[in-house]
Parts: sequence; C-alpha cells; structure tokens
Amino acid sequence: MTKIEFALLFIQTATKIINIPLPEVFFASSSNFPNPEISSIYRYKNNEIIFNEDWVNRSNELEIMITALHETRLA
Repeated sequence: MTKIEFALLFIQTATKIINIPLPEVFFASSSNFPNPEISSIYRYKNNEIIFNEDWVNRSNELEIMITALHETRLA
C-alpha cells in the first residue's frame, strides 16, 4: 500500500466511524501551498481535503494517519 492509499484509507475509515459524507480528496505538490511544510488543508466551502503530496511521501504512517483523521473531523 502506498502512503497516498494509506491516507485515503484513513479518511474513508474516519467518515464511516463518524457517519459523515466522504469529502473530495486531492494531492498537490508542496509548491501549491502557501508554506511547503503544510501537511494538508480542509476547504469547507467545497468539502475537500488537499494533502501536500511531498509531505505525505516523506512522512511516516502515524503522521499521515493523524493528519487524515484531523482533516476528516473538520468535514
């Protein structure tokens, strides 16, 4: 399982646990963020989570899981 698949799995799991609709999920390069160290953002208006793909690829599974759960609870 890739780290991107891992992030998606935890978003899907969290939405099932808290019984909310699945947000749109995107992965973008760190150059698309105002600060390249931002791990992810949640856009309320569009109900979407955008992960920093560069951050995901260099992070461990625990950090990815925590971030996925954090962003999902904002949905």
